[in-house]
Formats: sequence, structure tokens, C-alpha cells
Amino acid sequence: MIQNEQKLMKLYDETASMIARIYYKGAIQEEEMIFLLNILEIIIQKDNVEIIDVLKKWWHTDLDDETNEIIKSTLLSTDFRDKESYSINIQIIKELIEK
Repeated sequence: MIQNEQKLMKLYDETASMIARIYYKGAIQEEEMIFLLNILEIIIQKDNVEIIDVLKKWWHTDLDDETNEIIKSTLLSTDFRDKESYSINIQIIKELIEK
């Protein structure tokens, strides 16, 4: 079990470093970097995986550009540590995907 945790932490560290490098190369904005790091943390901790299901559904849904931008902006502005804000924003995104 400890070996699996070590592998998981190594994967986390390598992925977080890659995200930071992409940011410092200017390929993504700071908000996007923070979002990716938050998603990485959720995946590693297996905490509140609802966001992963929402992202998968969004990926497989053909929406217009304006709706996609609204969803992206909503995701980037979501405070993943504020449960109320998180729940509200996830609900907004779900509604946009289903409309």
C-alpha cells in the first residue's frame, strides 16, 4: 500500500510540475493553471469526483462557442474549497450542458 501511495505522489508531483512548466512557457493562463492543479488534487485525493463526471459530459456534448466560453469562465472562477460556491457553479454548468 505504501508503494502505491509513493507512486501516486510521484505522479502528482510530475503532473503538477508539467502544469507549472506549461504555465511558465505562456501556453496557459494563471487561472487555467490553478484550475488544472485543483482538478489534479481532486483526482489524487478521490475527493468530490462529481466535477470529473461534469467535465466528461461537457467534453462529449456539442455546444456553441458562447456556451463553451461561459462554462470555461465558470470553471475557472470556481473556488473548489468553498463548498457552496462549488455546488452552485457545478449546477450552473450542468444546466448549461443540458440545455
